Amino acid sequence: MILDFFLWPFLLPLIALFIYCVWRKRSALQISGLILLSGICIVGVYWPLISMDFFPFNYIIIKFLLFVFVPILLLKILLKKQFRDILISNGLQKKGMKNSVFLFLIFLPIMLIFSGALVYLSGNSVQGALDAGVISFFESFTEEFYFRGLLFLVLIAYIDVRVAYVVSITSFVLVHPQHLTSFFILSTIVQGILTLEIVRRSNNLVGAWLLHGANRIFLLLILPFLFG
Repeated sequence: MILDFFLWPFLLPLIALFIYCVWRKRSALQISGLILLSGICIVGVYWPLISMDFFPFNYIIIKFLLFVFVPILLLKILLKKQFRDILISNGLQKKGMKNSVFLFLIFLPIMLIFSGALVYLSGNSVQGALDAGVISFFESFTEEFYFRGLLFLVLIAYIDVRVAYVVSITSFVLVHPQHLTSFFILSTIVQGILTLEIVRRSNNLVGAWLLHGANRIFLLLILPFLFG
């Protein structure tokens, strides 16, 4: 099996965060080290695991393992947090859910118009796939849990919100290296900003997940139907 660490760029903001905490914010050194450790785990084993075609839905299972289960495990072991507290600190709670969903509805047209325009202007062809669309919707939760939950909602309890904001957005953008050389990177940036604004204003992850998932459904199922 050939090792491929193509997600390595997303480690750069996490390394920068750790160095910043060593230099300026030692009280956040433990959480920044935990985040860096989780990132190294993702980069190190993502491709080997994703290449193992041992059952049809291995992709979504592996994403849940790396982006959700590993952070929860590290938070529990290293920070001695209870499972319920971990979920709440990552924005999985009833509190703020209505506001989160409301913000999702407000931002949804902006996200879809922006994504659709970029696909149209770039001249990319789109092909519909129902199974890929459904899997992608649920899999989008994993990235929200990690980038908007751990790297923002959890992090702001230890560090300045502006630092957490930059770390969350830059790491989210860089974990999609396939977009770095295309116009679609702009959609990734906009999605990162809108989903962050949802969790910042509501402390709830639901609306961010819905926005991320809805954008994927739009790109994988609705656009192919409209342009097919």
